[in-house]
Amino acid sequence: MGRISVRVRQKVGGAIDMIDKTALEELIMDAIANDYEDLEMIRHEVKKWSAPDANPPSITDIVEGLVALIDKGLARAYRLSPHTEVVEDFRNAPCLDELYFYISPRGKAALSDETTN
Repeated sequence: MGRISVRVRQKVGGAIDMIDKTALEELIMDAIANDYEDLEMIRHEVKKWSAPDANPPSITDIVEGLVALIDKGLARAYRLSPHTEVVEDFRNAPCLDELYFYISPRGKAALSDETTN
């Protein structure tokens, strides 16, 4: 995948950084589209695909993006073990570092629609 042309952070009035939440969510969806990914790998991928002169999103930004995607039914949180399970409410998980995220079937359809339009 090439670098996305959308800046993840956009300067507003020269003083305040605001996250372009739609662009961030698209980058997160791309990061989790092909494999289960942990937060650190998602952060690495999002940073790699962000515009070179943009401030990379924080881990808090990424968690908020994941929450939004999960709330929309576009992604799911998993606890990987011999019996992989979906974590219904990952906000109460004792440690987010133990969770992996993967795009949902609905998210794959949405991502496919974006690439064909």
